[in-house]
Amino acid sequence: MFTSSISPESLQSLAGGKDPICGKDLLPSTAASSAVKDGKTLYFCSTECKTKFDAAPAK
Repeated sequence: MFTSSISPESLQSLAGGKDPICGKDLLPSTAASSAVKDGKTLYFCSTECKTKFDAAPAK
């Protein structure tokens, strides 16, 4: 039996997700930038999306 010590949050960080600003699917290896919010790493497709996030991270 195989067990893993990777948390769901870490697995999501490896898998990537959607840019929280524009919704584009991306992987950490293709992200232009990233930020950590509430212990979760968010990835951005461009520096423009990261700048918009930095201006209003609560949204």
